[in-house]
Amino acid sequence: LSPYLRAAITTELAGLDVVAGIYYASVKHSRENIAVSAAVFGQVPATADSLGFDLQLQGDVGDLSVGFYLPVQVKGERAASANASGQITENAIGFAPALNVAFGHLGVRLMYDYTKRKNDVAATATTRKRTTIGGWYSVAQNVELMVDWQSLRVTPTGGAATTSTRTVVTVE
Repeated sequence: LSPYLRAAITTELAGLDVVAGIYYASVKHSRENIAVSAAVFGQVPATADSLGFDLQLQGDVGDLSVGFYLPVQVKGERAASANASGQITENAIGFAPALNVAFGHLGVRLMYDYTKRKNDVAATATTRKRTTIGGWYSVAQNVELMVDWQSLRVTPTGGAATTSTRTVVTVE
């Protein structure tokens, strides 16, 4: 088991429910996983610690249900698998604002995810920017058809950016 701690305050602002919080998460692997991973894959699994805060606003505005979400990771340190050059530590910061608007059985979502990872061994950084535009339709109670279009742009330090896109269709 890994600890996850979160403190939050809930209130109301202009008729919207507001939640603001801070969190700390730490991922530690058991000895059994470390032994199996080292024996089978030749690597020691990663550990990770992260610290951040989030803000949520949601509620009804006229006939629309609106939700705005903003998670921000201010410190994310990951000790990656040991390899030939030894233990690698990556630090990641980022944010991912998202807006959901629903009207009746239909809804739309917009999201932008920005993450910057820095590797301390190679002194390199990689920036990842993902844009998501999507929507959903409630077919029946607890059944939704969702369509998301995503564009991902990855830019390594001193390298050329690569962009990929994909469309994801999900029935949930």
